[in-house]
Amino acid sequence: MKPAPFAYAAPESVAQVLRLLELHGEEGKILAGGQSLIPLMNLRLAQPSVLIDLGAVRPLRYIRVEDGLIRIGAMTTQADVEESRELEVVCPLLPELSSLVGHLQIRTRGTIGGSLAHADPAAEIPMGLAALSARVRIASTAGVREMDAKAFVQGFLTTALEASELLQEIIVPVPPSGHGYSVQEVARRHGDFAIVAVACVVEPERGARVALGGVADTPVLLELPLSGDAAVDASRLTALARDSISPTDDVHATADYRRDVAGELVSRALREALDRMAGT
Repeated sequence: MKPAPFAYAAPESVAQVLRLLELHGEEGKILAGGQSLIPLMNLRLAQPSVLIDLGAVRPLRYIRVEDGLIRIGAMTTQADVEESRELEVVCPLLPELSSLVGHLQIRTRGTIGGSLAHADPAAEIPMGLAALSARVRIASTAGVREMDAKAFVQGFLTTALEASELLQEIIVPVPPSGHGYSVQEVARRHGDFAIVAVACVVEPERGARVALGGVADTPVLLELPLSGDAAVDASRLTALARDSISPTDDVHATADYRRDVAGELVSRALREALDRMAGT
């Protein structure tokens, strides 16, 4: 199929983007990587009157680590994150998450901001950012605001972005040295959206933060203090995960299957994260 007719704009600065968003409102749609939007337009599930292409807005593509924070521009590709040597050192969970997004061709075009703003319940990026306590920076002609990345995703393909706003930056606190992490997922084939996915971050002082994807309309976040006994902690977290989610049946899996898989993946993720924290 072909998309419905639309006008096309290619701004070169953030200021130009914000003016276009203010001008067109609900009729305008941001094109970041296009890996999700273009298929929706071809199926005519999305029919924007104006497509605002961010491809030429170079200031939105960067990875910086400064003052204990990782700052990632919204137009940074998933491949950029996956291949970042700096992130591999300070926050290896981010490259590992990105490596699970689709295939290389998709990651080369798809952006971290586009994935978060699309808000697919099974996407790896929103889930991982929730586990990492990330925040987002949102801009409009009226100014800039920040909010928690988990709260930013409000439901199925729904975020806190207003029609006149742009997701500008993702901000991740640098995890402490010696933290543990893990990503686990089950998908029908490599590159498919996960049926169930889990991201886990373990820190000595904060305990475990575990985010689950594919089991609800938004990432489900669980937090657990650590007892020092890996087997006990894994058992407690597995039970908590199974009791905290209410997945639904669909063509890919039943609710019971998702609940059982979620419990198993949470246990695996916690054990791997604890092993990495211990340096094994």
